[in-house]
Amino acid sequence: MMKKIKFIIGLMLIITMDGYSQQESTPFDMPDIIYISPQNNANNLRDQIAKLYDLINNNSDIFKTPNKKASDKILPLHPDDLLNTLRFESPDTVSSNFFKLEKTLKDTDKSIQTIIDRQHRWPTQTILKVCYIDRDKEELAKKIFAIAFEWNKNQSIKLVLDDPKYLSSCDGCINCVRVSTNSNRLPNELRVKSDWAAVGSELRSVTSTQKATVYFHKLENVVDKNDEFRSRVLHEFGHVLGIMHEHQYPLNNECKIDGLRASEALITRIKTEEPSTQITDLLRHDVQEIVRINYLPLTSASLYDFGEKYDEFSVLNYSLTKDFFAENVKMECYNHPRRSALSDNDIIYFDNYYRRILVPNTIAFQNWKFNDMNKSLKPKNEVSVDSNNDEEILKNAKKTLQSLERFVRNQIALK
Repeated sequence: MMKKIKFIIGLMLIITMDGYSQQESTPFDMPDIIYISPQNNANNLRDQIAKLYDLINNNSDIFKTPNKKASDKILPLHPDDLLNTLRFESPDTVSSNFFKLEKTLKDTDKSIQTIIDRQHRWPTQTILKVCYIDRDKEELAKKIFAIAFEWNKNQSIKLVLDDPKYLSSCDGCINCVRVSTNSNRLPNELRVKSDWAAVGSELRSVTSTQKATVYFHKLENVVDKNDEFRSRVLHEFGHVLGIMHEHQYPLNNECKIDGLRASEALITRIKTEEPSTQITDLLRHDVQEIVRINYLPLTSASLYDFGEKYDEFSVLNYSLTKDFFAENVKMECYNHPRRSALSDNDIIYFDNYYRRILVPNTIAFQNWKFNDMNKSLKPKNEVSVDSNNDEEILKNAKKTLQSLERFVRNQIALK
């Protein structure tokens, strides 16, 4: 059975939803802190780090709970503990003090102004093939893709056509971004009357090539409404890249969405648009779940990477009426025009995030020492390596990565 997909809805209405070979385990023992500067000719190593980073992320469920088959010498870890072994920093701010380095990294986070789904982040430099499932919608597909590809202003993740000569074909394209306006193409557990997109690499869970990973509800009806058409397409393809709703930024206290009021506002909208709808307890439960996932602030730092502040101009915002918000919010919070263009921050901070996290210019490896007494990993004292000795630095760095990768793959193999 396909795993349940987190559904990110668009700007319209939802009615309901359905419900390698294994190596010998060894203690985690790696060299001390290693710094690699841009002069070290370490491009291949950076690629290796990026792949390992995503290996950990894509198997994060394995490290969240104890593994009964694991050796006593290897402790199943939260993925954050593993990812914290890879420390990225710039040469002018690298510190010999571990805690100062921690603070520097946290301060660097503030340059990001986008909410990224950490669990479903794409590997940097990913090329995503896009196709349209429905063969009779060639002209609509052209219009959708012309707008969606505006996201290619970013330098980290690229959208390309699977078949430039024939857009409406997804035959055999398992990991394609498959677009449809036919509700029958939705994954089986979803019954929505709204735009929908799988977030980032979550699309891999939609294994049928006949099912959509992006769905637009009655998009044909707004082809002539340029702003709405553009807004909906850009919004859903933001989710394709792994970006969450901007209005769910957790520190956006001035424009706080109220869960109960938002639920009632959605139910009122349902009754207005489809008067025959029965307001059942099940429907109310579904609406509350929709509000939780799509409207209320995202608070888990282990699941999402947050920026410094809220971007009111982001295309990932909803345009909401006053009744979705807590009482007495300022007028600027509601009834703002639909965002029909990418904001500067939509592109700039998306790129900054991927460059800083996955393709750093300078890499600092935080060494972890296995403590057999309490079955935990502790950071060793930090030791700088002479950055002029490129050969020795790269040798030690590769050894560090090999140790970490062996540990990760052992845990995956024992699943």
